[in-house]
Parts: sequence; C-alpha cells; structure tokens
Amino acid sequence: MIETKIYYNQDQKSLVIEYKNNLLTDYSDILAKLLVEEQSKGHLAGARIERLYPNRINLVVRAEEGVKQGNYLNIPTEMADSINRLFNNFAVNAFKARCSRYEIIPLKNYDISRIKTDIRAMVKNGRDLCVISDYNDYLKANKEQADKVSLVQATYKYLSDDYCNIVIAADAGDMTEIADIVKDKLKMTDWM
Repeated sequence: MIETKIYYNQDQKSLVIEYKNNLLTDYSDILAKLLVEEQSKGHLAGARIERLYPNRINLVVRAEEGVKQGNYLNIPTEMADSINRLFNNFAVNAFKARCSRYEIIPLKNYDISRIKTDIRAMVKNGRDLCVISDYNDYLKANKEQADKVSLVQATYKYLSDDYCNIVIAADAGDMTEIADIVKDKLKMTDWM
C-alpha cells in the first residue's frame, strides 16, 4: 500500500510530504541513500526524513512561502520532479531488494521438478520463502504495478519450522503436503 499526502508547514516554512509504503519497514535505508543522491545533484537541498511509523515517513523540504496559494500548493517543477524520482526509485529498488530475499514457490501451474531445483537453490543461498497459490497469478502480478497487486500468499523465514517442513516436502515432490502446511497461513495480501 502506497499513500502520499502533501501540505505546507507555515511554522517551518517547509513542504511536508507524508509517504506511506510498507517497504519502508525493512528498506528505509534505501530511501535515505536516494535522498543523499538527490541532494548531491543539487536537488532537495536541506530536505530531511522524519520517521513517523515503521512504514510511514515525512519528507520535509524547505520551501518559499509562495508555495501555498490559497487551498493549493504551487511546487516548482524541479522540486516535484525530484520528489517523484526519489519515491519512484525507492519503490523500484526496495521492491527488487524484497524480491531478492525470497524464493517464490507456487502451489499450482508450476512444474514440480523446477520447484525442487528452486528449493535447493533457496536453501543454499539462505533465502526466505514465499508460497503463492498459483503461478499464473504471479505472472499477472509481474505485468502490473506491484503496489496495486494482491496475491494469495504466505511467507516463511529461513530455517523456521514450517520452512524446513516445506523444503522436505518439496524435495520429495509432495505438493499436497506443502498445501497442508501452508493452508492456514495462505491469505490474500498486498504482494509481499
């Protein structure tokens, strides 16, 4: 889920962009690095990030008083472009980081021999596991914007009990056993 709200703080003479993205919980460091990059290019000088919640921040940017005009905010084009670039790059890079942490195992429409290979690589590389209900849903999700996609899925941390049980069942080619292990955890949620 991604949400943004923008307002002008008269006391601080700053533009405040409240940004909510569930990827901030694990990847706020990526946003901080991207802000430094924008600032090194001469954009968003003096901007700072204020953490509100694990998945919500305020980006505070110094702005002239003329920014607020009645009920509207008149943001300079260069500033708006920098802010858009910052948040877009964050979403892309954080999503790539999230996906690289997981091995995706579908319960339907995926060859069991590929699952065995994927599972072995997952364990060897210390990756977490995301079990999804259907490979076709995953393919559809990859064609759409990630922040607008929900899938039936369950995630498991590396070497947790269920993770190990799923690995054993997958290596044996027993998709029924995997389905039994995950049935109570599978739910429709935002894509990872």
